[in-house]
Amino acid sequence: MSNFSRRGKSASRPSQPVGAPASASVLVRGDTYHVAMKPRRRLLVILSAILLVWIGVLLAMYFMVIYPQRHGAATGQPAGNVVR
Repeated sequence: MSNFSRRGKSASRPSQPVGAPASASVLVRGDTYHVAMKPRRRLLVILSAILLVWIGVLLAMYFMVIYPQRHGAATGQPAGNVVR
């Protein structure tokens, strides 16, 4: 029986796949490996702050442009495009 007849069941198979990083924690599943990602608190905080700023900018643009046109709050005129 050749080594290729029993797919993936070779006794001489290395414990870690070739090319896998030795320092990172590696999960071996079949013929692939998955490197566990480490949590990056600083990156999470920075990206969350950017998201909050972006949402704030969008809300500011809405309340400065769209809200007064729909509700007529800034000009004291009725809402909508009224042709007189």
